[in-house]
Amino acid sequence: MSSRITRLFFFTLILVASALPANASNLTPVKFCVWDPVGANGPFISFLKETKLKAISWGIDLQMEAYTDEKVASNDFRSGECSAVLLTNILAKDFVPFTGAFGAPGAIRTLKELKTLSKSLSSKKAEKLISNGKYQMAGLFPIGE
Repeated sequence: MSSRITRLFFFTLILVASALPANASNLTPVKFCVWDPVGANGPFISFLKETKLKAISWGIDLQMEAYTDEKVASNDFRSGECSAVLLTNILAKDFVPFTGAFGAPGAIRTLKELKTLSKSLSSKKAEKLISNGKYQMAGLFPIGE
C-alpha cells in the first residue's frame, strides 16, 4: 500500500434516465456530449468509441459529439440538446449533487479505496445518491496517478 497521496480527477457520465429505451429491439438515438479538451480525436472520445459499439446491444444508437469547452457541453445537456454528458465532477454536481464528493484531493489514496468506491456506487443502496430527479450518474472515470 502506497503512503503517497494519489491525485485523481473524476469525470462523471450523467444521463437523462428517460433517454434509455424500454425495449432493445429498436435502436434509440442518444446524443452523448463528451467534454474532451483535445476535441474529436482526444483521449476521452477515443476511449468511449468502444462504448458506442457496446451501446448497440443495449438498443442505443450512441451519437457522440466532442466539446472542447466543458461549460458549453454542460449547457447543451441542461437545455436538452444532449441525453448524456461527460463532465468533470465539478460541473456534474449541478445535475447530481453527490458527484461533488469525489473532488476532495487525497480522499482516495489507494487503488483498493477506488475499488471500494466503485463497488459501493454500483450497489442498490447507492441509487438514491446517484440520482436526482430525471438525472442519473451512469459512470465515473478516475484519471491520475
